Amino acid sequence: TCPPPRHTASRVPLEVSTNGQDFTTNGLLYDYLGFAITSITPSRGPLAGGTDVLVQLDGVLDALDFHCQFGLTPHVPATKLVNGSQLQCRSPSHAMGLVYFAVLSYQDNTSASTEFEYVAEPRVHSLTPTSALHDSLTPVYVRGEHFLNTSTLTCAFGSARADATYISNTTLVCV
Repeated sequence: TCPPPRHTASRVPLEVSTNGQDFTTNGLLYDYLGFAITSITPSRGPLAGGTDVLVQLDGVLDALDFHCQFGLTPHVPATKLVNGSQLQCRSPSHAMGLVYFAVLSYQDNTSASTEFEYVAEPRVHSLTPTSALHDSLTPVYVRGEHFLNTSTLTCAFGSARADATYISNTTLVCV
């Protein structure tokens, strides 16, 4: 293995030498990326769009004109956040499924990509019980549709948040 030396974003030939002077001439290309996506949060959102996606980037972020693309939808502008290594993009509406997600910089002519998933919006039809003492730890069973078994599954009781346990795509328990 040989980690590549630092370089500006570009495509360069990669050649090998055993004596430091005479290099191969195979012409295989290596891409230096200007930046890479290290994470997006959340990685899924509703079909209607409107999810503010926080994009964590690594690399050189000198460009001022970042855009995001969700699948084949038109690019949406990205807001560069104060810390300089994060962007925020609002997802447009899209059909259900896993889509290509990219951050683009027209100024540097660079991009980085990962995936974003469009899912049906969960719906709540009923809950049991419908009331409990304010300081009790009574589990609340929620019935509905389109629930997903995710590590971020949460119930909101007004402004208070509670962990949720996935039972099925139609049932979960808030504790």
